Amino acid sequence: MKNRITNSEIIKILRSRVPINKRIAVQQIHNLVKDNYELSDEDLASHPSEIKRGNRYPAWKRKVQAVLHTMKINDRIQHFEETEQYEFDLLSF
Repeated sequence: MKNRITNSEIIKILRSRVPINKRIAVQQIHNLVKDNYELSDEDLASHPSEIKRGNRYPAWKRKVQAVLHTMKINDRIQHFEETEQYEFDLLSF
């Protein structure tokens, strides 16, 4: 049985895969995570809070967004809202 992806697994993937000092789009970040972790059925299912809002956003993407949000509010990454991009540097991790 596959394990659900954890925040620490997401951070591990980001640490090893995202470009440093270069903007990267949210979709590219999602693709890095998806391509580097075997997602479980629970990960692929819609997150319960999204279902309540009528969305089908999968739980794993919501978890990635939560990791990015935490890194942003802790000034570990830059967020460029207008282009939906993030920038990581050597101190991000």
